[in-house]
Formats: sequence, C-alpha cells, structure tokens
Amino acid sequence: TTTQPILPTTFSSGGKVARSLDVSPLDSNVPHILLVTESIINTQFPCNIRLLDIGRSLCSQGYKVSISDTESNISVSFKQQHNLSNISIINHQDIPSILQMRRKDSLEPEITVVMEYLWFWSYLSVPEKLSSSIRSLSPKTKIVILTDDLHYIRQKLINNEMYDHLTQAIYSDAKDYEYAIQKRELSVYANADHVIGVTEYDTGVLSSMLVPLNVPVSLVRFRHNLTKETLSSFNSLPTYSNRKGICFLGNGNNPTNQIALNFFFKQVYPLVFRQTTPTMSMMNITFHLVGTVPQDRYASFMEQMTADEKKTIDIIPFLNQNDLVKLLQRCRVMIAPIRATTGVNTKIIYGLMAGIPVVTTNIGARGIDIDEKPASLAIAPEDTAQSYADTLIRTYSDAQYWTNLLQNSLRAASIFENTRNFEKDLNHVLQQLSI
Repeated sequence: TTTQPILPTTFSSGGKVARSLDVSPLDSNVPHILLVTESIINTQFPCNIRLLDIGRSLCSQGYKVSISDTESNISVSFKQQHNLSNISIINHQDIPSILQMRRKDSLEPEITVVMEYLWFWSYLSVPEKLSSSIRSLSPKTKIVILTDDLHYIRQKLINNEMYDHLTQAIYSDAKDYEYAIQKRELSVYANADHVIGVTEYDTGVLSSMLVPLNVPVSLVRFRHNLTKETLSSFNSLPTYSNRKGICFLGNGNNPTNQIALNFFFKQVYPLVFRQTTPTMSMMNITFHLVGTVPQDRYASFMEQMTADEKKTIDIIPFLNQNDLVKLLQRCRVMIAPIRATTGVNTKIIYGLMAGIPVVTTNIGARGIDIDEKPASLAIAPEDTAQSYADTLIRTYSDAQYWTNLLQNSLRAASIFENTRNFEKDLNHVLQQLSI
C-alpha cells in the first residue's frame, strides 16, 4: 500500500505566507516553473527520475525551478547527490500562497508554469487535488500535465486480462473503478494548457481523446542516466558463456506485474523449464525476482512447482542501482512478459541500458519506440504462452543470437541518453505556451 501524506483535503486561496526564502518574488523576467509530484524522495520510482531530469534540464537552460514535496527541508546531501543545488524545494502546504505571489512591480504571477506529474490512485494525489485549484489561485499561470500512462485505458486492459480470474462482483467493481479513473483523468486534462506524453503511441491516443477539448499534446521521451557508463564498459560486459540465470524486475503490488508473473509461472514456465534439455532445465537456472511481492502472491504463482524447483527461485525485495546493474550483467536473460499496460515499461529500458537481452511481448515493447531493425529486443511474435516460451528458449540457448541482440540493444539504448532531443522536445512545449 502507498502511504498518503498529511495534506489538506483541498487547496484554497487562503493560507499563510510561504515559509521558504527560495520562493521570494523575482525581480527579473526569468520564468519560474513549479514541478509538482507526490514526493521526490524515492528516486527508485521512474516518475521521480523523469521529474528530476526535467527539473535539471530546465534549470540548466536558465529557468528558475522549484519542486514541491511533503517536506521543504530536504537534506543537503540529497540535493547534492541528485544535482539539485540550484532547484528550490518547497512544501506542498505552501503551494497556494506561492501561486498567489506576484512579481515585484508587476501583476504577473510568480509561478509562470506548473508542471504536474499525474498518477490516478484510489485516493486523490497532491497534483490531482491541486489541478482544480490553480486557475482560481493564479489565472495566468500555465498548467502542464506530465503523464507516463494512459491510466483508464491501462485499467481497462488490466480488467480484460483479469476477467477470467475475478468473481463477477469484483469485476463489476473494477469496471466502476475504470470509469471513475476515466472521468478523473479527462477532467484534469480538460483543465490543462498542455499535456506531455512519454511514447508515440500514448501521445497519439491522447491527441485523439483531447481534440474536442482543444488541449495540445506533445511527446517528451523518457530519458535515463545509466547509458553512458554502461555503453563505455560494453567491451568488459560478461559474455554469453559467463552469464547464467534469468531475472524479472518489478513491484508485485502493481497489477501489470502481477498479471505478467501469473502468465509466466502458470503458462510459460511449464513449457520451458520442464524439458529434458540441460540448457533450459530449471535445475540449472536460478530465477531472480527483484521487487516487493506479497508472499501470498508468490505462493499462488509457484503453486505448481515442486519443492526442488522452488529452491531455484531467488526472491530479492530491493537492490540499489549499483547492485541491480551487477545482477543484470551477471544474468543471461531478463524477462518482461507484459500483457496489460500503456506508457513505457521502464524495466525494459533499464535492461537495454544495463546490458542484458530482454524477452518481452508486443505490448511490452510498444512503448519503447525504438527501431527494431536490427532487433534489439526479443519479442514474442504471438500473444501466446508457446510463442513466449519459444522466444525465451532461443534467446537463452542460442549464443550467436544472444550476442547480436545484446550489441543491438546497447545501440538502441543510446536514444534514452539523447540530451539534445530531450531538451528540444521540452523547449517545444514551452514555446507553445509562449514561455
């Protein structure tokens, strides 16, 4: 479960003067951009990686940047570690009073643009609460919504995938939740001046959805900072014969990952690891599951396994980035058997960058937006367990195919370090806002 921060139920125009000295009115015409998410402290979350990356990019281009969090007194070491020394951290509680601030000798708002990172949970997040109040607090401030998902469409895919496993009553509740998310999501977009998507597929769907609302949509791709060090060490990466094992990354509390693991263990696993060939025998392969998964779900996933087979499963709740990269570069294959998602499946990007061939599905690969000629991902051609099993067996067993895939995937990964395109796309959004 996600812990909710202590916040007001609504953002109002009242409130005390902002406590942070960093947000005093500017004397210049430098645009001030406020980035809002639930909390930036956990930098393992892809949304926070993306938000901090956008903040640093804007700051390097001369904009004044602030990020809101549950605490304004974030440690100096955290700011130094994540290169945030020139970015102000303000408290969520101070947002209303900051939005009402005006620049010296001007009626222009202190905050030029609010960029909100939206995720639609069962409760209202800070950005979602704020989105309905910005217009009344500061009518001239532009609102940009950052989204890494088509939330209600993703929920629809999950519901369809889970239909056979749910009682009718639970499925009915899930459909109601899907419709509620759709209503909330469209309401937030309708109030925005611009929406930013993360993949070509998502931005295309968003554009179609928002045509009646006259809200422009732009693509700003996901960027990750792992590539340079990985690419520079490509020649020193362990070779095919020096790597062994299979890994999966993902929080098991996430329905997308639950569905993926359920599909893999119950349908793919019997087709792959109970063969007589030594290469693919589960007795010769350790299966590393990295990410928090409730024990009852593990029991469900592995209920068909023998006691000896269960001993080959290595459950790792958490790894820091360095240890995670070491594990990925020790394993031979990473699996991403994704069956219900939108947006970018960031585990695939991480695998590409860390230097491990990734076996995925058409749905999993859809959000990556990379040229598949030559192939950089091992994509199961059909949406069946047999197709996925065949693709995994080939990737794990064929040394030449594996080596070609690794070389191609590292080249493809370089697009996620493309600073020029990233900043160009970001500036295009600001230009459309006349910033």
